[in-house]
Amino acid sequence: MLRFRFDLRKMIGMIACLVAGVAGIILFASCDKNDDDITSTPGAVENFTATAGDAMVRLAWDAPSGSDRMAITGYEVTMDDWTNTETTSESRLSHTFIGLTNGVSYTFRVRAVNARGAGAESVQTATPTAGNAGDLTSLCVDGGASGSGGNGTPTNPYRTIQAAINAASNGDVVKVAKGTYSGAILIEQKKVQLLGGYAGGGNFNTADPKNNVTVINGTDAASCIKVNNGDQNIPGSLKISGFTIRNGKRGIELVDGWPEGALDNVTIENNIIENCGPTVADLKNNELRGGGISIEGANIAIQNNTIRNNRASRGAGIARTGNLSNFLISGNLIEKNIGYDDHAGGVLIDGTGTITRNIFDGNEAARDCGYGWGGGIVITNYDTTKVITLSHNVWRNNRAPDRGGAVFVDEEAKVRMTNELLYNNTTGKSGSAIYVDEAWMHTPSVLEMNNCTVSGNKTDEDGGSAMYVEKSRARVQNCIFWNNGKDFELADGTAASSLSVTYTLTQQGYTGTGNITSNPMFVNPPNGDFHLQAGSPAIDAGNPASPFANEPTPNGGRVNMGYYGNTSEAAKSGGN
Repeated sequence: MLRFRFDLRKMIGMIACLVAGVAGIILFASCDKNDDDITSTPGAVENFTATAGDAMVRLAWDAPSGSDRMAITGYEVTMDDWTNTETTSESRLSHTFIGLTNGVSYTFRVRAVNARGAGAESVQTATPTAGNAGDLTSLCVDGGASGSGGNGTPTNPYRTIQAAINAASNGDVVKVAKGTYSGAILIEQKKVQLLGGYAGGGNFNTADPKNNVTVINGTDAASCIKVNNGDQNIPGSLKISGFTIRNGKRGIELVDGWPEGALDNVTIENNIIENCGPTVADLKNNELRGGGISIEGANIAIQNNTIRNNRASRGAGIARTGNLSNFLISGNLIEKNIGYDDHAGGVLIDGTGTITRNIFDGNEAARDCGYGWGGGIVITNYDTTKVITLSHNVWRNNRAPDRGGAVFVDEEAKVRMTNELLYNNTTGKSGSAIYVDEAWMHTPSVLEMNNCTVSGNKTDEDGGSAMYVEKSRARVQNCIFWNNGKDFELADGTAASSLSVTYTLTQQGYTGTGNITSNPMFVNPPNGDFHLQAGSPAIDAGNPASPFANEPTPNGGRVNMGYYGNTSEAAKSGGN
């Protein structure tokens, strides 16, 4: 069965034309000249190619040369003798036929059209072949190419990213050459793979974003890249990779729509997202969440990016702005993002998902606000069935004016922290590293910590603690708390708060099975090295029932306390 793709764009100009022909329906984008000024039909298109793939053929061409170009209103394409005709707009210089029969030779024709009619045809043949992927789904962009227009081929690429996205169909790949591309980009009602870092100049073979820097430079009026599914469940996956994205109102904005989770399977990876967000003056008057990335939808992955120096009211690095489920935030450097409202400097998140192997460094909540919580992250969840897992992250140098210098667990959230390192975070009051608070309806939040190291976190007030639990529940096991001033504090004694601490090295001392208070003997805390030296009392001192198999041998058959417990970097038993 044959399927064709239509395109109707640029409905502007003096006359909008709709012509029904015997051979099919022809849609014209616009008439740029008065009909009286056009004296002849267009010339033949140039550089017409037909590239075969598996059950499909992609056609590409250039506009006719000369003055005919300005008068063109569209292009007609066919794969027979014009009995069945499809039409593209005058700005789209490509067309893909899908659902073809492999091994059958097809003849394709294209001709330009203006107000005087169709011009001379150009002809190509191609034979689809099973297993031949070709380069059918790739559209190339090179802003440094000479001339204008383009048809998306490596030798005649589009000059702007938006032109390629407009021409792309669902599932296409858009390859972007190095250079700076200004203006906002909209990906709407389709999923594409938007990839930067290509050399260009006809070379779109391999992406190398480090050496082929590809910049999307926005303004504070719009997001650099906005993805909007338009309330449709669109098949496939979407990826944004290999760009330096800067100076937009947001870096990347994902808009889910209805039903919840309609926008799904999105990956944002290997980008630098920096200096995005409204001006500070605007933020003081208008709330905006997610200066670097705003996310909503389902199955959203943000991985291996640098997200830095962004601004927002809350969640200046990353923020959830709508319904969110099954997210992954992995391997990112999230640093020096500043929130100007009272919650969340680096990340504001809820839903169900995993945050793993990131570095949160120097993020700040509530700049100029005078009070606020969650310098590194704020985690909320009113759905008590949802759990967010934090594992193998490093939290350092983050700041909140009140509590939760690194991590703030709030509004009934349920959070598991495993193999986390938190050091040199600061607050004005208790909770320099971690703050756990109830929901406004007095439902407790819940935090479980296992094999974490919390060290060198400080409060401005005397006697402040690293961990502060307010009318919520927390359980700490196999951890190390050291050099924080005070380690633990319950906001109201034990009446409405619950804190269990076992098999933990705590300088403050805390009643619980297996707890110790001796110096953990870190290797080099001033330089961020919290491995245990030989002879540390935290070696082989964790809960005897906890897993330990990931530790190198000899491991004593028992897990170490702290960040490296039950990992390949754990200190060995026996003084090694």
